[in-house]
Amino acid sequence: MLAGKLPRVRRLIILDRDVYTAGNVATQFVRPEHVGLPKAVALAGEIRRWIPGLRVDAIHAQVESVPLGLFRSVDVVLAALDSKRARCAVNEAAFRAGVPWLDGGVSNLGLARVTVFIPGAGPCYECQLGEADYASETVFPCAPADAPPSSQSPAYLGAMAAALEAAELSRLMTQGPDPALAGREVLLDCTSHRLLVSRVRARRDCRFDHEIFRVRPLNGGLRGTTVGDVLRRGRRPPGAENGVALSVPGKWFARRLACACGASRPVLRLKDRLQPPHLACRRCGGVMRPVGFDLTDRLEAAALGPAARRRSLASLGLVAGDVITIRRGARAWHYELRNGEPMP
Repeated sequence: MLAGKLPRVRRLIILDRDVYTAGNVATQFVRPEHVGLPKAVALAGEIRRWIPGLRVDAIHAQVESVPLGLFRSVDVVLAALDSKRARCAVNEAAFRAGVPWLDGGVSNLGLARVTVFIPGAGPCYECQLGEADYASETVFPCAPADAPPSSQSPAYLGAMAAALEAAELSRLMTQGPDPALAGREVLLDCTSHRLLVSRVRARRDCRFDHEIFRVRPLNGGLRGTTVGDVLRRGRRPPGAENGVALSVPGKWFARRLACACGASRPVLRLKDRLQPPHLACRRCGGVMRPVGFDLTDRLEAAALGPAARRRSLASLGLVAGDVITIRRGARAWHYELRNGEPMP
């Protein structure tokens, strides 16, 4: 087991949005009684049983919805993802938090690999993506998140990718994040019995800016802190709010919901934190969706009315651990929310 061979591991956080199905029983380490359970919860229970002294936390959610503070609370991120979109989300969060991350993957061609990314020391995941890669996973912001198709890869490839990640994790924990190894990719080709080592190169024209945030704590409670309160932090000099905006890096605000029946209504909440009560159509009982043209990645102070300014951060879907950014022109201030709602 990972913690048995790596005694420095004291805490493990498992994040996964999926639920075990009957098909997983034949291809993964899962018992029939796990079918229907969130994967994170089932795996956490098994690991606690195997290693009683290890703290294991389970989060059943998609990676795009979790607070950035979760990434800031760990030493390294091990990823086993099934889409470029999810990898881009982890890449952004890890770089913003300044945390090394390992990207593991498999292919039904008999390949298992791990790639090392170290913020501040070279390439990021998106440095290797071209226009065709982005186009292959175009997702409209208003569309529901659907699971990508299975890779149809045999289970042993996943185990090999996990072993490669464990080896890189051991090196990181004993030697630290060596900048010389940033972007290194180790590929095991089981069909030809070859181990290949290559490197992702940093690109000047990468879509991602590679910025590591300098984050300060923001105390006071999410229910008692309003949108107006945080926007005032961006006023320099006091009273000037032209160009001041609030954003939650990597997330979108929904401003309107629409139903297939034609009904619509205004809303102001993070898109990934919309819950069933917010989405129920009052006309037909159907499910309402965020409207693409009414999604925004920032709230401009000059465009907000008094009612919106009085809204609490909690009412927008923000939770403790979220990082908010206040911008004014080229300047930006980043704050991690504390003393509020618990992380999901």
